[in-house]
Amino acid sequence: MDFCQDPFYNSSLTWNTTTPDLTQCMQDTLLTGLPCLFFLLTEPFWIIYKIYYYSIQSFPISRDSRNKWGWLFLIKVVLNLVLILNLILQIWNQSHDEFYGSEVFRFMAMMGTIVLMLVAMVVEKWNKIHTSPPMFLFWGLLLLVKIPTVKDHVHHLTNDPTDAMYWALALTYYPVFLIQIICHCWADHSNMDDVAQKPPESVASFPATIFYTWIDPLIWTGLKAPLTLDQVPPQPQYVTVSYVIQDFLNQWSRKVSKIEKNFIKDRDPAGEKHVKILDVLFATYGKRFFLIFLLGTINFTLIFVGPIMLKLLIQHVQSTEEAWKGFAYVILIFANASLQSLLNHQFLQQTVISAQQIRASLSSMIYRKTLKLSNLARKKFTMGEITNFISTDIQTLGMTIPYMNNVWVAPMKIIIAMFFLYEELKSVAFIGVGIMAVLLPLNYWSSVIIKKMRKNQMEAKDGRIKLMNEVLKGMRVLKLYAWELPFMDRINAIRLTEVKLMKSLAKIYAISNFTLNSGPTLITIACFGLYTVFQPGEVLTADKIFVSIALFNIIRIAILGEMEKTDGHINQSGTLAYVPQQAWIQNMTLKNNILFEKPFHGSRYKRTLEACALKDDLDILISGDETEIGENGINLSGGQKQRVSVARAVYSDSDVYLLDDPLSAVDAHVGRHLFDKVFSSKSGILKDRTRVLVTHNVSFLDQMDLILVMRNGTIAERGSYSQLKESKGAFSEFLEQYANQPVNEEIVEDHEKDKKLQVKPVKARQIPPRARRMSQTLSCSPASPFIKYLSSSVDAPLPDDILAEEEEEPLIEATDDSTS
Repeated sequence: MDFCQDPFYNSSLTWNTTTPDLTQCMQDTLLTGLPCLFFLLTEPFWIIYKIYYYSIQSFPISRDSRNKWGWLFLIKVVLNLVLILNLILQIWNQSHDEFYGSEVFRFMAMMGTIVLMLVAMVVEKWNKIHTSPPMFLFWGLLLLVKIPTVKDHVHHLTNDPTDAMYWALALTYYPVFLIQIICHCWADHSNMDDVAQKPPESVASFPATIFYTWIDPLIWTGLKAPLTLDQVPPQPQYVTVSYVIQDFLNQWSRKVSKIEKNFIKDRDPAGEKHVKILDVLFATYGKRFFLIFLLGTINFTLIFVGPIMLKLLIQHVQSTEEAWKGFAYVILIFANASLQSLLNHQFLQQTVISAQQIRASLSSMIYRKTLKLSNLARKKFTMGEITNFISTDIQTLGMTIPYMNNVWVAPMKIIIAMFFLYEELKSVAFIGVGIMAVLLPLNYWSSVIIKKMRKNQMEAKDGRIKLMNEVLKGMRVLKLYAWELPFMDRINAIRLTEVKLMKSLAKIYAISNFTLNSGPTLITIACFGLYTVFQPGEVLTADKIFVSIALFNIIRIAILGEMEKTDGHINQSGTLAYVPQQAWIQNMTLKNNILFEKPFHGSRYKRTLEACALKDDLDILISGDETEIGENGINLSGGQKQRVSVARAVYSDSDVYLLDDPLSAVDAHVGRHLFDKVFSSKSGILKDRTRVLVTHNVSFLDQMDLILVMRNGTIAERGSYSQLKESKGAFSEFLEQYANQPVNEEIVEDHEKDKKLQVKPVKARQIPPRARRMSQTLSCSPASPFIKYLSSSVDAPLPDDILAEEEEEPLIEATDDSTS
């Protein structure tokens, strides 16, 4: 008896035909065996991994919770039993015919896999495993590979619609696959306690993990109202600092115990062993590094599928091939791009997690080391150097994680791309790579020069700032000895050096941008032009052009690396004024904050104060608009600072105004006043100027000339208010969500409170003689307790070892009835 009733592959049946199909032998063996083999190989590893994972997590398994089977689990069990019964009926229905070996293999593979799946489901339930990627992927693959079988069954039922047994077998077989996929889209939490208190990512289903739908509830909650700390879910344990640090210390201790040593010498002439940080990192996070490597490798392989499919599609359009092949190529291109996107996002997520873990563990180790340094060791490293280790060096190390794969991926990309390019353009392909090789040293040279020049620029800037600080501190001595001109010359000399460096940097940037932007054009022109010269017998077809450009782009990205690029152009006509969302106030009088080095014009200044609702504020200030404003507007409320920021822009009398949600920091009635008197096209002081307003406030949108709706960093819609409202698009959805939000009636009227604010003189803190002596020798490093205090809140208690704590009156006292 033959193993199969037909050949394994028949090109006339599968490829060279207008109605493609697969042989029964291939359907019974390969298409059935692949999903079953995948499940049998991956499910044991998944169960072992999750049991180990739960053993180190705070997910205790209780006997009571193990007995909760849940409706989702029971549905899956019933569906598997239905499939087993279906397979038995298929065998009985075919018992009068001759069985081939391929058919026996199909029945045994399916029956055995489903029985083992039932066992695996019980094991997962017993160990509180809430989802199973192998099962989800098994049902998905099985439904995909059974498409040819579904086609055959549909053809049979069309010819014989009265076959009741065939109908029953079909309806209890293929739909079960689809229902199983749907059931596995939800995680089984029936035997897990306090699911809401666990990280959503850790208890999400496999589809929710790969599509990131586990974060949707948090996004919708934040969309309806601002999130509070209680609404933010807990983090997974593997990203919490305490767990990361302890895991790293455990591996460190193991490495140290092997060599019986717990320190590292700067120089080790005797050749003593020492612990390497890199070894500890690989021991701690090696599994995640391997996952990053695996995801990056698969993604790297899929990069070359796109150009190949593109070539086949272009050739199909130019030929008389069967139409279904074109649809197949398009589907493959779409599937390849979708799979690349999924893998790339998983790759990026794992690299971010690894970078965060590395930063947390190394920062903790450096901090622990600083606590144990001897006086001799402290002389070798200043506080600034130690701070740079944490803030700069560790950050740089974390940023290298996404590029680890490039060590071997980049050369492989170049080699494989060169192979395909040679197939398309023959020896001309090497000319394009040669042009890239010429551009590469230019790019490298410019980056090295820019790095050195930026370092020199920062050194000059530091020297100038240091000299300026000395001048300002010693201004009395400088005036007494008439040293103004010599010091001015020194400052100007340093500033001239900075200006020269900035000019040189601009030139280097211009050269670098020219080479980067002109490189692809030069390569394309050179290669295709020379191809027609050196290959006269060949025709430069569309498939050669598009595939070659795609391959050249792959090589260019591998060689030149990831570059920041901005598309489009920005054209500015006239002067520009900008109002940020966070108001910027200088340490000067209120009047000078508004004038901002502009000449004073009484009428314009008066109109600006009235339009920006500042006249009442001037009445309550002791010195009116000559009142000195503290650093960052410390003696102004948030609404006052924003109105001053708007007034500065209005007084500048510019042509174009960029307004970054300036009404968000003021109350509703103040916002209405500002809009009517300043921004309105009918009554505003800026009605004849161009105004670009960024806002989430829908109250004023009906008065806008043109509305651009932004979504995901791109323009989703544009038009007038009425047009967008009728379009039922993103803008209409936003209005509907806004209308459904509850109105907060407990509004504190900032403007009314401002009227009751009284400014009182500040009583200076008394610094004892010991502190004054210490302040003369304090270091400016961030670790200095005195500097820490100065950069902290004004209400923070004074350090006992630096300043004496003393009662003082507040800067601003509210005379509201509810406060004293």
